[in-house]
Amino acid sequence: MSKDSDIAIIGNAMKEHRRLRRQRFGVPCPKCHMLQPKRDATILMPQQKCKVDGYRDPRPRLTQEQEDNLWKELGFERVNNA
Repeated sequence: MSKDSDIAIIGNAMKEHRRLRRQRFGVPCPKCHMLQPKRDATILMPQQKCKVDGYRDPRPRLTQEQEDNLWKELGFERVNNA
């Protein structure tokens, strides 16, 4: 009966966006796998540094266009107020 508030809708969309980003652009840390083979490797985003072994992912950061496309999949669109 009760509808979700705007805050709840945006919060859920942000969680889903984070999950999609990690799923689509995240890669396992290669150093984690070499140093600790029994442990699950840390999932790294472009330019992110691994907290376990200090490895930095060399890929370039995501572009604004890539980020916007992910948000569009969730039903949000960038509005230019300029």
